[in-house]
Amino acid sequence: MEIVINPQFEAYRNIIESFTRQDVTFRKTFRQHRNLVGVCQMGPYEVVVKRYKRPTLANCVIYTWFRKNKAQRAYENALCLLDKGITTPTPVAYMVLKRLGFVHTCYFISLYLPWPPLSEADAATNGEANDALWREYMGFARQMHEKGLLLRDNNQDNTLVSTSDTIRFALVDINRLQHSVHPRWPHIVTFFYQLGLPWERLSALLPYYRPMSTLRLQRFAHDYRLMSRWRRWKHEVKHWLKRLK
Repeated sequence: MEIVINPQFEAYRNIIESFTRQDVTFRKTFRQHRNLVGVCQMGPYEVVVKRYKRPTLANCVIYTWFRKNKAQRAYENALCLLDKGITTPTPVAYMVLKRLGFVHTCYFISLYLPWPPLSEADAATNGEANDALWREYMGFARQMHEKGLLLRDNNQDNTLVSTSDTIRFALVDINRLQHSVHPRWPHIVTFFYQLGLPWERLSALLPYYRPMSTLRLQRFAHDYRLMSRWRRWKHEVKHWLKRLK
C-alpha cells in the first residue's frame, strides 16, 4: 500500500491505515453513487474519508504509469489551494491499494468542515441575503481565477459556504482542479454554466465577477445558450443509447 500522510497527523497513522478496512464505521455518509464518502473519528478530529470507485482496467494502467490517481491529485490540490489562500478542508492523507502491481482502490482523507454546500445555502436564503451570497461568490470566483486556479467540476455541491459573521467559501471534490493557468473564455463560460443558474440570473451577477461591455455580454449569452443546447443534446443521445442496450 502506498500512503502519504500530512506530517501534522503522523501520530494517527494506525487509525488512518484502518480506514481501508471493509468494516470501517461511518458516522455520516454523504454520497454513494460513484464514490463512498463518509465521516469518521480520528482521535480528537472528525475526518472525511473518500473511497474512489475502482477505476476501469484502462485507468488502472493510466494511474499506475502515466497519470496521478484521483486521491493523490486531491491531496496535492488541497495543499496548493491552502498555499494560495483559498479555503479547503485540511488534507490528512491519501492511500493507494494495488493489486498485481496496478492501482486498485484509492482513498483521500481530509478534516471534516461542517459547512453546507452552496446549493443548500442558496435554497435557504432569499431576497437581499441571497443576492449578497451570490455577489460574494462571484468575487470568490474572480479571486480563484486571478490566482491561476480553475475548478473543472464546478457544481454547487463542490463549494461549501459559511454565513456566520461574514460569507466564506471552501472548495471540495478538487481532484479536477487546474492550477498555474489563466482561464480562457471557453473555460470561464463552462465554469459558470456548471453552476446551473438560469441565464437571466447569471447575467445580473457577471458584473460582480468582471465588468463586461454589452457586446461581450451578448457573446457570453450566445456561448452559454449554445453550451446549454449541446449538453441537453448530449444527455438525450446518452439516454437514447442506453435504451438501445
